[in-house]
Amino acid sequence: MRRVRRRRRRLAGWRFAFLAAAGMMMVSVAAGVGLFMGYVRTLPPIERLEYYDPPEVTRVTDRTGQVTLGEFKQQRRYVTPIEQIPKRLQLAFLAIEDSRFYDHIGVDPLGVLRAAFANIKSGSRRQGGSTITQQLTRNILPDEVGFEQTLTRKIKEAILSLQIERRYSKQQILEFYLNHIEFLFNSFGVRAAASTYFSKDLDELTLAECATLAAMPKNPGYYNPILHPRRALERRNVVLKRILELNYIGPESYAAAVEEPLAIRRGYGAPSLYPYFLDALEKDLKREYGLSG
Repeated sequence: MRRVRRRRRRLAGWRFAFLAAAGMMMVSVAAGVGLFMGYVRTLPPIERLEYYDPPEVTRVTDRTGQVTLGEFKQQRRYVTPIEQIPKRLQLAFLAIEDSRFYDHIGVDPLGVLRAAFANIKSGSRRQGGSTITQQLTRNILPDEVGFEQTLTRKIKEAILSLQIERRYSKQQILEFYLNHIEFLFNSFGVRAAASTYFSKDLDELTLAECATLAAMPKNPGYYNPILHPRRALERRNVVLKRILELNYIGPESYAAAVEEPLAIRRGYGAPSLYPYFLDALEKDLKREYGLSG
């Protein structure tokens, strides 16, 4: 009888512990759901991206529209449809920034684990694991997401990324991203960057030049080919190696691109043919509309 009572007491103790643990788990889940819903209610509507209209260059042309007389610019950006951005340039960015872009739903747990493993192996925090969609939330909605390296920011970033992926196609997301990246020297987006660093339009870029641009978003100042050509060259070759590993190019294309010198030809946009006229026009626009470009 004593053994039976002892066993019953043990079972009762285990039952109580199980119920207590289950209760705590339910409270934690409820708190997590409440926290999640609270974040969702405070986040901006994703529909804002449908009216994506960043500052870009205003071109002044002659009456035919064929001759550019000059440009006004707050940010030097030329918003370019994804169809006009060469595939090799798109693949260069995907290779180094988010190789699983077309497979994940905005957040990539495998990418986070891979980055964590690489950081542990190297003993530093060199890789972040953020997807292109997550980077987009930081770039276009910085005030809502924030810049602090906190769990709160990561949660907001993840929620927004999931919402963006549900509402927009992968091609739309990539177009937003490639048109919004900052490349220093008042250059924003890949088309302005191609002009600034190589004096070329997008379809004129070589594979090595595409890799040079794709190397910069990680740290535009540190890997800037004008300010730090040696770092830029090393980072470019890392990008090229990653493109090869993903079988986007073959060994021969890789070898030729790695051997290509880093030839920077600084561009400054369209020259002003009639500077006095343009200065007067800019003053009139500021007076009439309160902005210049």
